[in-house]
Amino acid sequence: MGSEMCIRDRTPQMLAVVFTAALSGQIMSRTGRYKFMALAGVLLLGVAVLAMTQLNVNSSLVDVIWRQILFGAGMGMIFPVMMLSVQNAVPQRYLGTVSSSTQFFQNVGGLVGITVFGTLLNKSIASTLANRLPDDLVGSVSAQQLLDPAQRAAIIDVVGAQAFTEIAIVIREALTDAITGNFWISVGVIGVILVAMLQ
Repeated sequence: MGSEMCIRDRTPQMLAVVFTAALSGQIMSRTGRYKFMALAGVLLLGVAVLAMTQLNVNSSLVDVIWRQILFGAGMGMIFPVMMLSVQNAVPQRYLGTVSSSTQFFQNVGGLVGITVFGTLLNKSIASTLANRLPDDLVGSVSAQQLLDPAQRAAIIDVVGAQAFTEIAIVIREALTDAITGNFWISVGVIGVILVAMLQ
């Protein structure tokens, strides 16, 4: 159920990746140039992430979806360019090696990125909850518990409906602040990438 929800929530982004990857591939094959496509993709990615920093607890589903589409479009423009640029930089006999190596390091980079950003997210949430929740609830209430009906009901039984509502608001705000912080870090990373590409 959780994996199905995750896939459904990312559908706009995934569709944008597929569409723009195919489109950018067609443009590159017809023009024979690809650097401008990479720059456009990074700029679009930067705009998308910058827009994501403006999300808050009151943001609507539409607010999230159009940002996902922009983000996916940027990623879709970058993926084929990176592979093509690497393949063009080596003799033909090494194409298989560099293609598989590129894919491998993309996966490793994604894994490291998820780990680092996940750690930063958890630390930020824990810090906010420690500052804003009563001492007796710190460490015993988390955002994950709000997704489980049984755990939600157990918390309500202990603290009462009104206190639970206040706790849920604090957790949502903590989660929003933590995610926004990660987006700002991403903006910085994209800025470094853009500067490197312009060299």
